[in-house]
Amino acid sequence: MLVKFTDDAGVFEEGIDSGGPRRELLSVLMKNLKDRPIFDGTDGCSFLVYNANAVREDEYYLAGKMIAVSVVHGGPGPHFLSEDLVHYLAGQPSFKATVDLITDEEVGKALQEIENAASVDALREMTMRHSTMLQTAGCLRHVASVEGKNDIVSDYLQWYIIGRNSSVIDRFKEGLSALQFLNALQQHPTRLAPVLCHSQKRFTALELQA
Repeated sequence: MLVKFTDDAGVFEEGIDSGGPRRELLSVLMKNLKDRPIFDGTDGCSFLVYNANAVREDEYYLAGKMIAVSVVHGGPGPHFLSEDLVHYLAGQPSFKATVDLITDEEVGKALQEIENAASVDALREMTMRHSTMLQTAGCLRHVASVEGKNDIVSDYLQWYIIGRNSSVIDRFKEGLSALQFLNALQQHPTRLAPVLCHSQKRFTALELQA
């Protein structure tokens, strides 16, 4: 991949691309990608959401392909995808999302009320109060103990983040398949997942120099 930048008049900047312009372009792509309406969630922990206009523009496929091309050509990864989404993409069953990830105030409040139920009676009252929401996700059930709230919240979060967005996630995966990146992610998730997820790791001077 060779990259050349132009000015407003369309005149190419002088110089040979020895890696700098390519990395700059890929960095700009990843920086702007996280602000697209195809993503939701908290800062550094985003998941895919259905957007009708983005579906028409095939933006999910393009986003996946942009990430694959960037990583394979030595550019940065997005570093903002949620671990649960990345684990799903890599074919791993791990799921540990929390209510804090939900940006929809009404949904977040309902889940917190269920999560905070201190007795079986309180939990049953909360599940009935939010029965329509839970039934939509297939999570409405009879509870026999207060511990059942954890399964209800976890199941709802998995539907909210993965299940209801499965069609666009599949299209995103097709984009990630470019240059065999998705295959590499599924074969080496431990090494490649950190490229996609946010990390609190502090880089040393030696790592930056390398």
